[in-house]
Amino acid sequence: MIPFYNKFARGGTQMSEKLEKAARGRKELMKNAVALYVGKNSILLNGEKSFLSDDKSIFPYVSGDEIMIPVDFFLKSIGKEKENVSLEVKEEKNSVLYGSVKELCKIYGKFLHTEINGLVIYSDDDIEESLDWQNNTDVMRNICETFMFDDISGKDLAILIEKNHPDNHHPRLLLTQEKIDSIKAELAKPNPDKVTVKILENMKVYGEKYLGERSSGYEIRDGIRLLDVCRENACRMYTCALLYLITGEERYAKRAYLEMYSSACFIDWNPYHFLDVGEMTACLGICYDWFYNWMDEYERLYIRQAIFKNGIMPIMDDFDEKERKRSWNWRGDLADNWRLVIAGVGVGAMSIVDELSEEERPFAERAMEQTLFDIRRALSLFAPYGGYEEGFTYWRYAMKYFTFTVESLKNAAGSYFGYLDIPGMRLTNQFMLAVNGSVSAFTYHDCERPGVGIPPQMMYLADRFGKYEEAKPRVECILSGELPDMHDVYNDMLWYDPKMLGADMKNQISDVYMPIAEIATMRTGWERDDMYVGFHCDDPIGGEGHDHMDSGTFVMDALGETFFVDLGADNYDVTDYYNTYRVRPEGHNVLVFNPDERYGQKFGGTAKITHCEFGNKTSYAIGELTDAYDDDIGITSYTRGVKIFKDKNTVVVQDEVTLEKSAEVWWFAHTESDVEIARDGKSAKLTQNGKTIRATLDANCNASFTVMDAVLLPKSPFVKDQRTNEGTRKLAIHLDNVSELKLAVAFSPVDSENEGAKFEPMKEWKCE
Repeated sequence: MIPFYNKFARGGTQMSEKLEKAARGRKELMKNAVALYVGKNSILLNGEKSFLSDDKSIFPYVSGDEIMIPVDFFLKSIGKEKENVSLEVKEEKNSVLYGSVKELCKIYGKFLHTEINGLVIYSDDDIEESLDWQNNTDVMRNICETFMFDDISGKDLAILIEKNHPDNHHPRLLLTQEKIDSIKAELAKPNPDKVTVKILENMKVYGEKYLGERSSGYEIRDGIRLLDVCRENACRMYTCALLYLITGEERYAKRAYLEMYSSACFIDWNPYHFLDVGEMTACLGICYDWFYNWMDEYERLYIRQAIFKNGIMPIMDDFDEKERKRSWNWRGDLADNWRLVIAGVGVGAMSIVDELSEEERPFAERAMEQTLFDIRRALSLFAPYGGYEEGFTYWRYAMKYFTFTVESLKNAAGSYFGYLDIPGMRLTNQFMLAVNGSVSAFTYHDCERPGVGIPPQMMYLADRFGKYEEAKPRVECILSGELPDMHDVYNDMLWYDPKMLGADMKNQISDVYMPIAEIATMRTGWERDDMYVGFHCDDPIGGEGHDHMDSGTFVMDALGETFFVDLGADNYDVTDYYNTYRVRPEGHNVLVFNPDERYGQKFGGTAKITHCEFGNKTSYAIGELTDAYDDDIGITSYTRGVKIFKDKNTVVVQDEVTLEKSAEVWWFAHTESDVEIARDGKSAKLTQNGKTIRATLDANCNASFTVMDAVLLPKSPFVKDQRTNEGTRKLAIHLDNVSELKLAVAFSPVDSENEGAKFEPMKEWKCE
């Protein structure tokens, strides 16, 4: 029998033109090169996947400041016979001689490229210019996707599950019996871990509430999605099931199974909006696994049939690209959070594959295999350094289901199969810490507006990569006394480890730049009253994904308040989403030129951060925005810089623009503060909850502040049912007949000794 991996890869369809182009680019770029990754045995050799050795214990590793690789392999890869090499940096491990890749490349005249994420590339040719994540993104992603993951067929995966868990042994997905026993043992101690105790208390608050609720029935409330129903039922299932496993209280077990049975009775799980299928299949599969030993055979059969009928079988139409009705082509060129959520179908298959009939089993095997294959490109969104283009909210959503998939894979089949190895994964907690300000999260693109939001999945990553200090903010959230979100409370129990309680964040990096996501954040410290500024400068909308026309936007916290905000997502159910206020440039903290009925920034334009410097006293980031606006505006050069003076508690936002013809220009900054404009219009005071900052400006023209409501500009299209922005206004500057703009706006606490804004050309900016 041909393994599914060979037979059904990519659903049996040809690669799209975009993917073929990326693959061709990889083969051409790497034809005389080798790519390796710290901790992995697989490699990319002359553009194709290979291995360092048949012995999987042989892989590159870090020793001090050096990346060590097997010397014999290096020599063979460059066409040399085994020979004695005089190395200053060398080590022997398991009878294998390792040497510094930097020293080896220097000795043999090879080009070397290394990244802090663990990626290593050496070549006969100097290919540095092409190893560019910003400008050659698709090829760089394809390089990593080609060799990072361990290939396994669904058939072999099922065999491994049976081998590791004979006789239908459960639980085997997110939780093992050992994990459950360790939680119970901790709680039974005379002085149990206080975080574990608090998590259980929080779960019981929800558990008591759920005991008195009815199950949510099948209802497409917005005409598209079953998601609200799926999530309500799932929270009851996960929480009550986990409470039963920990406390042994039968009332929780009965309530959890009632919820499982109710959801299993649905006619379908709404394959039209396939996220619903992914979420519900994962939930029923995980709870089936947890409750396997509680249920009788009939109860198991009923849930198992629902997973197979409503989860596994509908996805076969997507794999085969049969005619079907879907709200979104989730297996198209755009690989986003959908693939990671829909991998929940594979999780459901892992829970039941060893109990299916001979006729049914191949479908479950295929579901496991293909969903794993499909998430590969979605995981590349975290490369190279952990930034996530879709923003805070979708990081949280994608990571929830990725952790479900990868931990189920490890517990069920005994390996992560490389799915934790993609560049950026071990660094992505830094992204989440960066976009969480002193008071609020930086909700660029389609994000919802929370306060500081640290999801439980950060504890999972902190544990897997041994970076327990990155879990500290979530631990502090748990101990704060505030009841967690209903989706987070059970995840806290899944991913917390007592080792996290004593972790120290004293060495945490305060200023961060994330390529691809094009985010730079800077702060004076990690306390609530510290100043924080976030700057976002990626491409405007290009027709797909959760982008906004927000290139160049910024947010700012100071004095324990959020003074400048990003309004985040609008109502997804409107007819013309891209023209809603919150998506258009006028709904962001950016410049708008010659406002009319068009989008305001160029559809398919480009923008990026070109320069960052971070220091103890000052830090700054500069973005290139010339191509972010429509060509007929006539912008010949536009850069925006954001600079923080940490010793003066001051943030400066500066714009330098030249145009080939004069234009009308608006400068916007959204706030929920009360705004008082000075008589001369050159300064303003913003007050919020008794805290006040001052805004000042310096410009090459007669600029002055004004205040406007957060509403569409007169020529902008009106979109029915978009969200209102009550309580939000915007500090604004309006200029006519501008052919050159040099504008600096500074923000600082009103009682500071800062002299106010002073324009200084960005080419002269320095970092201290």
